[in-house]
Amino acid sequence: MLAQLMGSGVGEITAVVVRYYGGILLGTGGLVKAYGGGVNQALRQLATQRKTPLTEYTLQCEYGQLAGIEALLGQFAGKIVSSDYQASVWLRVALPFTHVNAFSTKLADFSRGSLQLLAMKNNPHLIVKNKGSAEMHFRAITRIVGLLVILFSGQ
Repeated sequence: MLAQLMGSGVGEITAVVVRYYGGILLGTGGLVKAYGGGVNQALRQLATQRKTPLTEYTLQCEYGQLAGIEALLGQFAGKIVSSDYQASVWLRVALPFTHVNAFSTKLADFSRGSLQLLAMKNNPHLIVKNKGSAEMHFRAITRIVGLLVILFSGQ
């Protein structure tokens, strides 16, 4: 089972096998093969998500600049984590580390040098780029456990 999981290229994954009864007729080699085969079948049906390490920054801008900043963030796979609207707008933004320099250059061009990113402590954070619902994760786990139960209960 571990070999199947490690060879899948999927991180943050767990497989659980519940053996309700028997199985001694297969022997240890047969059980290992059956368990590994069950995990392999479940892995083929698993939907995956790509995670991207993002670095958070703060940015202060004027209200008139906000739409342009949002458009720039979209071009560089960034996102606004939080915003605080006062006399000016304070944004907490998250960007992929590989795009920070290019974004900073475009931001300086856009604002004629008046805006700059301010680094935050505790960086980088690992943020799911394409978020899946908890229900989707539960269904995937249920499907894996269901497959394994079917395989080993003889149904």
